[in-house]
Amino acid sequence: MSLLLAVAGCTTEPKPADSRAELPTGAPTSAGESARSNESAAPQAGAGARTMLQKAEEYMQMRRFDLAITTLERALRMEPRNAWIWNRLAMAHLEARNRQQAVHLATKSNALVGEDHPLRPLNNNIIARARKK
Repeated sequence: MSLLLAVAGCTTEPKPADSRAELPTGAPTSAGESARSNESAAPQAGAGARTMLQKAEEYMQMRRFDLAITTLERALRMEPRNAWIWNRLAMAHLEARNRQQAVHLATKSNALVGEDHPLRPLNNNIIARARKK
């Protein structure tokens, strides 16, 4: 018990009850490409998942899709109902040429958002690209 109190006292600032934070606007729709039509639609994620999303985007830019996929899968374990993470994982699979998996993941992301959500066109683009190739 005293160890828990000692560890709890190590934090420098209190965390709010809901520590959800925005990622930078305009999540890329492919490695190095911005979502120009959805620049105001910023992904929402808790601090841990947000860090993983950012790292995964770095891996995507380096074309290390295997590392991006692994990182995004870890983020999904933290936030399994986060449609943005499902979207980014779908894009990583599309870029890695796992087209069937990309369709499945983008469809899952769509299932988590409403009809007018700004993420839906990004998911539909992934699905169309995966089916076209």
